[in-house]
Amino acid sequence: MFVQFVLPFNAKGNPLSYLWVVYKAVSRMKDDIALLMPKSYWDNVDEIVSSTLSTAPSESTDYIKTLDIAQSDFDKLAKYDLASDVVDDLIAECCDVSQVWSKLLLFPHLGLMREIEQALRQFGQVDAVMTWVNCPSLTLVAKNLGIPVIHNELGPLRPPRFRPTAYFDMEGLVTATEAARRYDKYKQENSNLPIMDRQSLLRFMSFDKITTVEDLANTHQLGVALHATGDAAINGVTNRDLIALSLSFPFGRPIVRLHPSDTERFSDLPVDWSEHSSSEEFLSQINNLLTVNSNIGFEALLAGKPTYLIGDSPFSAGSSSLERKTAPVAPADYHRWLNWFIFSYLIPYDLLFVPQYFRWRLSRPSETEIYEVHYDFMKQETISTTWAL
Repeated sequence: MFVQFVLPFNAKGNPLSYLWVVYKAVSRMKDDIALLMPKSYWDNVDEIVSSTLSTAPSESTDYIKTLDIAQSDFDKLAKYDLASDVVDDLIAECCDVSQVWSKLLLFPHLGLMREIEQALRQFGQVDAVMTWVNCPSLTLVAKNLGIPVIHNELGPLRPPRFRPTAYFDMEGLVTATEAARRYDKYKQENSNLPIMDRQSLLRFMSFDKITTVEDLANTHQLGVALHATGDAAINGVTNRDLIALSLSFPFGRPIVRLHPSDTERFSDLPVDWSEHSSSEEFLSQINNLLTVNSNIGFEALLAGKPTYLIGDSPFSAGSSSLERKTAPVAPADYHRWLNWFIFSYLIPYDLLFVPQYFRWRLSRPSETEIYEVHYDFMKQETISTTWAL
């Protein structure tokens, strides 16, 4: 059995920020899942699904919606109510919600650890715990109990432009991943696997109806992709800091893209602001990208745009930084790394929360085996009977 974990606190002002994750996990895992989260995630399911049915279609988000689910699917599952008051002491000592959030993602919390341990012992035999955030409290408890933790997140390639992908990492997300170690392992295996050049990869991962970024004209030498305001407490870099840093680059006046969840612009800084909502349109305006560790960075790399990261990321190996002006991966190995990242590190979105696939990954297959499975899966564009839902 798998356990889906959701923190009992969220800095985004939405107590059900991960509702779609929970619905998708339950829909795909059926009765092979238990829930460790605030009980609001399993209440009023029929009402929420009904309201979702009435919302307007969206090319960018329809693929994550779950409509084939009902309250009865949740009623039969093992559940543990992780109430928000478990972190009341942390809320009382912090000055704002972003500080609470960053502490939960960076440091263990004793009260939360006690609740997690009680829940996992109550569930009995657990194959793995799945989480959408880094949570040291969960990591420590699971390690002590000998339970693996699977970190998932939507991948950097998403509809409507790209085939959807997801992250699957046994160590963490963004700043604490197993990407570098796994790539070293892949190189040591020295397998004879299919390798595409960057342009072929871009075409392979793109939907045909979308014009490629390379076909569009650019207007700025440097673009800056901001992160969500609340992430500053975790990354240690504010959006103002990032823009100020961009002004030191020898690329002239930069153009800045807001994070989709933010609206704050800094009118006192000499920059242009992108009015395009899609990442593709933004990338069409620039030759180089600066960001902390936004997923748009990998999209830029795939489009052939030099990308500067000032934070940790699973795709740091293919990116530049302030200290080094070229990517750590040697030019001769760049295409091999790019293919490995897409076909081995990322997973096809349709394999997210598929129990058979997750158990196979827990058996620690080789990088070669993972690459081959993902490559064949994407080429066929169908779910193999091996991973049938």
